Amino acid sequence: MTHWDLLTASASAATAQPRRLDGWRLAYLVEGGPVDVFAVRELPDGRRSRRQFVARCPQFSAVPPPTLTGEWQLRAVPLPGAYLRELDAPAFPGWAAALAPALDRALQAMSGRTRPAHPPRDCEPLRPGALASGRSALCARRPLWLRAAGGFRVNGGDVVTAGRDAVLLAVGDWVRAEDDCVFALRTTEDVLRAGGLTDVVGGYLTRRAWAAVDEARADDERLLAALAERRRAHRSAIAATAHRALGELGLGSRTAPAGQNGGGLRDVLRAVTGWRR
Repeated sequence: MTHWDLLTASASAATAQPRRLDGWRLAYLVEGGPVDVFAVRELPDGRRSRRQFVARCPQFSAVPPPTLTGEWQLRAVPLPGAYLRELDAPAFPGWAAALAPALDRALQAMSGRTRPAHPPRDCEPLRPGALASGRSALCARRPLWLRAAGGFRVNGGDVVTAGRDAVLLAVGDWVRAEDDCVFALRTTEDVLRAGGLTDVVGGYLTRRAWAAVDEARADDERLLAALAERRRAHRSAIAATAHRALGELGLGSRTAPAGQNGGGLRDVLRAVTGWRR
């Protein structure tokens, strides 16, 4: 039997229904086509007010359990022809070796990094140990989890340090040492064997979800600002048009002539537009 056969034999029946991702499952297996993962904002009454795309997991991959809690939850939605299986606690020896390739396929697909520049020509293979300041190394064979002493850049981006959270490097990613760095590298199988499925792998998915949520909030703020500006311009245009019309009609001051009760339509227009002669 293949590794995938071992996994599916230990998993639940395949379903095309969306699944809420939680920490009760070891993983969620993807069959028959891709599955999209969304961050969904759930209101106290059970309604869903917002959905934000997080990642797409390909066929024969596995979705890790997230650590995300609160009003934003993660849901896996199979595309047409795709199915999900829920994998509980491992029921066979060697489950880490079987699950790691499936997780790596999903992690590679969801890495979502743009590479604005090609790796330097003198890029060396990424390996554990020291990397001198100014040197670069390429992740070439499979996704790796990086912790480092010292600052570095990923794909020419901002300077980062791994800190508490391991940094995922997908195949094709490269790092440049800004200080003399010492890299510690682990494969996904290493992470699983050490019990880091939720903390490390699921934590990465959670951080991807929070990044999508932050993007959604930024989009909302831009939309609200644009709507407010449109309303302001709309009111200004109406007021300017009405102001010109009142002036062309030769209407007098805001106060009505003696003997009139409120000035009728004139004062209504002046009150609405804020027009003063």
